[in-house]
Amino acid sequence: MFKRFLVFLFIFLLLTAINLLPSSAEEKDPLKRGEKLYDSNCAVCHGDKGNGKAWVSDTLNPKPQDFTDPKVIKTLTKKRMIQSTTEGRKGTAMQPFKTQLSKEEIELMVDYIRAAFMKIDIKAEKKK
Repeated sequence: MFKRFLVFLFIFLLLTAINLLPSSAEEKDPLKRGEKLYDSNCAVCHGDKGNGKAWVSDTLNPKPQDFTDPKVIKTLTKKRMIQSTTEGRKGTAMQPFKTQLSKEEIELMVDYIRAAFMKIDIKAEKKK
């Protein structure tokens, strides 16, 4: 019985590790990696569409940021987003991700949010 459990555990861990490795499409397109990171870390609160509408958002006060709101798009800088993701936001449910994600992963996730939901040209932004 214990041997069967160990085999199951090994297979589970192996499949989990394989799923965490970037696919060739992700390696070629950083936004794909950012999307995967967003889906696994942010969507539960900010929603699949980045509009702050997720099943958990009704229980949070204040509500999660709506990345599709024109006022937010105009005022929320990349620097602030990276800071908030890294350190969290006091007085909100936004927790720090600095121990779970690398700086590169946080930037990939922020770039994905800015491109997909805020419709910001991140290539032009990087040239500045």
